Amino acid sequence: SSKDGSGYTHYRYGQYHGGLEIEGAVFIIHEYKGRAVSANGRIVSKLTMSTQPEVTSREARKTAIAGVPSQKYMWEDANMEAWIKESKKDSEATYYPTPQLVIAMQDDAGDVVRGNQALAYKVDVMSLEPLEGYSIHINAATGKEFKRHSLLSGCTNATATTMYNGVQTIVT
Repeated sequence: SSKDGSGYTHYRYGQYHGGLEIEGAVFIIHEYKGRAVSANGRIVSKLTMSTQPEVTSREARKTAIAGVPSQKYMWEDANMEAWIKESKKDSEATYYPTPQLVIAMQDDAGDVVRGNQALAYKVDVMSLEPLEGYSIHINAATGKEFKRHSLLSGCTNATATTMYNGVQTIVT
């Protein structure tokens, strides 16, 4: 739950099917002074899809990594691996991609409640050189990528002339 500046507390509930998160299916109850005053969200009803993948998580990881060519990935850099462990206060944290089986919307423009779902692996891949990061969805039946979102929202590569190192690629 979270409380806003107006005194409302918002309780968020995610929906699951067969133990898997249904992405985009969230219901929110808004409470004020101990009473529920409104609610909104999206719930998927009558979902009957299988939660058994045809593709392994190892195959999904391989496909996702191949979709983000890199000279050096974040998990290959000792400093980046140390940083994520420290920032998350978790000695097991890593940038190495860990596929998560989810029920995802096939088309973000579609409606979450109208049969727009696919069983998928969500795989986050972070590249250091070039600096890129994507959350990639791999269809768990076909092994094909069907959706990706940048993890570096608003960042773009540009070039700059530096005083000591000449022209360099920078991220803005």
